[in-house]
Amino acid sequence: VLSFFKTMATTSKSTKPKRLPLLSSMLLFTMNLIACLFSFLPNVIQIYFSTFMIGGLFGLTLFPLMLLHGLLYAWDAWFPSTFPPFIYIYSGLAVLYIVTVLMMDKSTIIPPNVGVVRNWEQSWIEKRSASFWNTHFDYFPMKLVVDDDAHLDKTKQYVFAVHPHGIHCWPLNMLAFPNNPFDKQFNFISDGKMTGLVATIMFQIPVVRELFLNMGYVDASRKVAQKVLSNGRNVMVCTGGEEESMRTVVGKDSVVLKNRKGFVRLAVSHGAALVPVFGIGNNDLFQTYSFLIDF
Repeated sequence: VLSFFKTMATTSKSTKPKRLPLLSSMLLFTMNLIACLFSFLPNVIQIYFSTFMIGGLFGLTLFPLMLLHGLLYAWDAWFPSTFPPFIYIYSGLAVLYIVTVLMMDKSTIIPPNVGVVRNWEQSWIEKRSASFWNTHFDYFPMKLVVDDDAHLDKTKQYVFAVHPHGIHCWPLNMLAFPNNPFDKQFNFISDGKMTGLVATIMFQIPVVRELFLNMGYVDASRKVAQKVLSNGRNVMVCTGGEEESMRTVVGKDSVVLKNRKGFVRLAVSHGAALVPVFGIGNNDLFQTYSFLIDF
């Protein structure tokens, strides 16, 4: 009887991604639409645009804002005095986003079940959008090098510990985007078995939040990470975090591990194997200045 109910509980787990709140869905659709439009540009321009947009991650919020402002401005020009002042519209949307998304939505702390594949390539627009974002691999080409004795068993669980963080942890993209060399070799992404962990602050920024959720990331707290492994998925995390990022120096690979061994305890407690991932040259991608690094 107990085994029957366990089987029923297992099979009842949904393999469909959770729906985002309305405003989050609208922001994600807007970004997909913008990326879709960019996908019709010549390939060389797409490469620069996608790299610039991912590299300037925190500025992505400006794209939907500019589009909204342009639409409101055009409407006001064609139909004067039909809208309240723009500041009221923006303020209302900001309050609505804070309440319905940042305060009420729990998507960042509820990891998906095993087999849940993110749904960013379902529609024609999403497919065109995905093709645009993937062009950044042509600007920062990544080669997957796997040790000869490394064999990843798809029936087991893994914690992929990525170093170094750099200004942006570009090596994580190899583990997050489908149809790249890692996914083609091991199929963990396409099979819905990969979940990324990212700092809480990333989920407080509109658009950035939606893009990370769409790529299968959740909050990097210990409790959420344990839920991810309990759900039968694998974890990918840039273990050095903000401290490692702040110590990025061109030509020098700095790895921060002192007082950051929680990912080791996490793997041991769930019987997951640790897989070290090192992005050679990641710290050389951005010019940095380190004269204030110790203050």
